[in-house]
Amino acid sequence: MVNIKDISRRKFIFGLSALLLTGLVAGCAPKNSVEYTKTATLSDDNQTIKESDVEFGMYPAAYEVDNYKVGKRVDLKYTLYNDLDYSTIAAVNIYLPSVTSLNKNPEYKSWGLAPAFCNVVDEDLTIPANGKKDVTISVYVPEEENPPDKWMFYVAYQSEGHKWGRYVITDNRNFVFVPHCFSCDIKDNEQSLTWLTWGNSPDIIVRAKYDTPPVDIEDGSYVYEGKGTQVIKKWEDPDTGKILDRQYTSFEIFDTKTLTWNGGDKLFYRAWQKNVVNGKWDGTWNLIGQSLVIPEVQAKVLVNMR
Repeated sequence: MVNIKDISRRKFIFGLSALLLTGLVAGCAPKNSVEYTKTATLSDDNQTIKESDVEFGMYPAAYEVDNYKVGKRVDLKYTLYNDLDYSTIAAVNIYLPSVTSLNKNPEYKSWGLAPAFCNVVDEDLTIPANGKKDVTISVYVPEEENPPDKWMFYVAYQSEGHKWGRYVITDNRNFVFVPHCFSCDIKDNEQSLTWLTWGNSPDIIVRAKYDTPPVDIEDGSYVYEGKGTQVIKKWEDPDTGKILDRQYTSFEIFDTKTLTWNGGDKLFYRAWQKNVVNGKWDGTWNLIGQSLVIPEVQAKVLVNMR
């Protein structure tokens, strides 16, 4: 019989990493005839989580699977927590251990095929606002494979919502996301965005999309494209204290998207600026005010074949 133990010693693994978002790991789906354990048995020293203490995190922090046999399926149950005011999508990935992790677990090896045989069972990975979601990771190694006697991997949880950036909550509790450097006046039926930037700025494009951010300048609905307006404002030279005239470019963007009366809508505005090199546009666009850094937590899984 396969024995699964929770060897977590903490409620969460924090140790956040600055990573780019990656997609879900695809693997071989187990056949219906495969024998498997439906739930994970937690150890007696498992800690109880108080919901009031929950922030961004993942529980449990570690599993140990004893007496695993190829051709059988094991289900590992996890709870993912979302500390944001809006629902978000979780990215769950399977990672091989680092050299540091292997040094801390000298009996275990990194098995390169592990990500192919460890799958996210759940199709919907949306986590509600200030809530949680239970997900299942299945481990199924076909009988023809020959894994090491002791191998390990990590289950990683990344929050897509943490990279969506700055947002405004409307009167009807809808969520409107805007570039960090833009000023805004956001209502449920009218949106105003302004951006004041130094010098003679290149053209910008602004697009909007519900539910998920526009991925490029062709995605979502068209909102604005233009050069803005050249303005002169007073500026104090920090070195001399003199008040000087300085040139700026002012962009004013207006939209009339209608958001639901009962809240929960997510509307994303994204802006791109022409990339100019030596005074000439090189044909590319730069995303304005978008952070690519998202938090991540990882849970360790130790697999023993005996």
